[in-house]
Amino acid sequence: MVKEQEKSNLEVSHVSDQSNKTDEQIKVRWDSSKVRSTYVNAFDASATKDEIILFLGMKEAWDSDLNEVTVRLSDRIVLSPFNAKKFLIQLEDLIHSYESKYGLMDQQSQQQSALNRIPSHSRRLSSSKEEKSDENTGLLFQLVKNLNVEAGFERSFKVVNAVLLNNRFLLGVSKKAVGQRADDRLTETCSLMGMPKNLLDIFKHYLPQGNYVHYGFEQNEKTIVYKVYLEFFEAINEEIKKSKRRPGPALLHLGLKWDISDPERQSLTRYTWYPWLPSHEILQRVSHILEPERGEAARQAAEQLISLALARMPYRDILYLEVTEEGNPRLSFDMNVYRANLQLAEVYPLLSMLCRRHSISFETFHSLYDRIKPKRLGHLAAGADREGNSFFTAYYGVEETFGESSRGPLLSDSGAAVPSKYSLPPRRQRIIRVEETDNDAGHLFRLVENLRLRGGYEHSFKFLKNIFLTDRFLFGVKRPKGSAGQDNAILNICREIDMPQDYREMFRSGLKEANFVLFGFEKNEKNRVYKAYLEFSERLAQAVRQKPRPENVVIYTGFKWDVSDNSHKVMARYTAYPLFRAGDIAVRIANSFYGGARNDPYPIVDDILDLAGTRTRPGELLYFEASEEGNPRNSFDINMYWANLQTAEIYPLLLNMARHYSIDLEQFEELYEGVKTQKFGHLSGGTDREGRDFLTVYFSEKGSTREIDKGTYY
Repeated sequence: MVKEQEKSNLEVSHVSDQSNKTDEQIKVRWDSSKVRSTYVNAFDASATKDEIILFLGMKEAWDSDLNEVTVRLSDRIVLSPFNAKKFLIQLEDLIHSYESKYGLMDQQSQQQSALNRIPSHSRRLSSSKEEKSDENTGLLFQLVKNLNVEAGFERSFKVVNAVLLNNRFLLGVSKKAVGQRADDRLTETCSLMGMPKNLLDIFKHYLPQGNYVHYGFEQNEKTIVYKVYLEFFEAINEEIKKSKRRPGPALLHLGLKWDISDPERQSLTRYTWYPWLPSHEILQRVSHILEPERGEAARQAAEQLISLALARMPYRDILYLEVTEEGNPRLSFDMNVYRANLQLAEVYPLLSMLCRRHSISFETFHSLYDRIKPKRLGHLAAGADREGNSFFTAYYGVEETFGESSRGPLLSDSGAAVPSKYSLPPRRQRIIRVEETDNDAGHLFRLVENLRLRGGYEHSFKFLKNIFLTDRFLFGVKRPKGSAGQDNAILNICREIDMPQDYREMFRSGLKEANFVLFGFEKNEKNRVYKAYLEFSERLAQAVRQKPRPENVVIYTGFKWDVSDNSHKVMARYTAYPLFRAGDIAVRIANSFYGGARNDPYPIVDDILDLAGTRTRPGELLYFEASEEGNPRNSFDINMYWANLQTAEIYPLLLNMARHYSIDLEQFEELYEGVKTQKFGHLSGGTDREGRDFLTVYFSEKGSTREIDKGTYY
């Protein structure tokens, strides 16, 4: 009876002493010396008064004429009702933990799980490709999990022939972590996956030299493919340590791939690493690999990615690989930039551009991208596949999926494929705002806040040559119509911040027509400035309704003065052009502000405008121009809040701004980190009142009042 009780106790993870009416827990020692692992894809259950019975097995054949499936039972598990209930509770906890980490299982997955039960005679089974994919995915996960080591899980999506494929992943394990009999156990995993004998012989031949093994899965529109990659970084690294010169090309990965349904369809892929290439040499090699016309988008993406990576890491940390296969036209590059710690959102412009060039619709791309954009970008691959088709692939989000990290990290910090830290490192989450550090700025902010009116505020970064201004805010509120008390409160703010008397009279006169009122503050390299704006958004609405529409309409009047000396003052006039579309805006900016030339910084403006244009309808981008009396101020402003872009999603273009205006990149990165999750609002540029070229980027936490109240700013 004692032995039988001990056997029962091992059926659950946390066992209480049933013979004792207390909650005392028994410490369970798991003896795995005789354990066997079984993959099942079919199950059923039955019950008597004293027993709960689980039936587990594998579906083997399906007779479409009889609507029957053959299931080979492998296990019959008998539990007491008490232990079955505890097993259910633990299983529910595991599912909850799984969904917290990987997301809720959708209805299709639930339906698939239902189909995976052993069918009754009345149930019809589907032998769809999706079901086969689920089985093969589950088998691969189980086989790798059976190695009982930490495994890194990396996802990817591939675009080829105008199709986006995202059912792809890699599971990577360290051979060292596998421990004793590592070669035998890793080879056995390949064998259980069904690796063809000729590929298995190659795997066994090269395995002693390898230090990591990556097991992969890919489903495309035609086939389901298993992949196994051997990695040889440690052997290469030892050679690098011995040499004082730049190392030559070396085989970093050997890939063995086969069609699950037709193993004769297979390939042997070589990934050759070219260590320590400077950026211009990488681009030369990329240009040599890619076809001149079809590969131009990939070449541009590679150039942009290198530029982003070099802002955060030395060029030696870029792992550049070239990929070939015997007997087919496969020729591509793979650029690993994990160490740059870039989010997918921060490479959005290049991913969006690549998808558009490959005829992937906005909706198709964003159905995936919007779910994964916080993930860490790993590497970008592009070129010609084994059928000669142009493709690109983005790898992302490596993370621990199971196993114990105490057994050894997936890779050391000098590892070739991925850093040992799975998640993005913590960075500064917010910056100290000027309203928190400057008494006059804080005073104005509190005055507007105390109005208790609907509205919001935005901050901005202004770029000038060798000057980066970040102590700026604009706080706007919706003016209630017919409320003399609120108008008096707004005018009182003007008095409190010492608006010049003549400006106060003009402000009072225009206030009755204004729909929004905005107050601002700027601390620049010379002085501090108060600002007040009257916004006449109703004029814009009327202009849109008029036939014919007027070409432009004055939408703002701005009042600005020195905080310390209000005799230093200037008025600004802002004229909106409601008929302009994205193309019209680009042409006008090029001709009116940059002399028709496409020299910097115009391409930065054009790229941001192009990105926003893909996410908006005609009329949702608001363009206006500003001028001031008595100085050379001549600038433009494009309100892009309706594009719904995160500041992180224009990171490459912000970085280009910082470089163009010779801003210290460490300072820029630190400040950028504090605002990257906010909404990008609008972009202004041109010539300031001192005749200097500038660009300014505005951002906020909530967005634009145009979406709610037809106003222009938030």
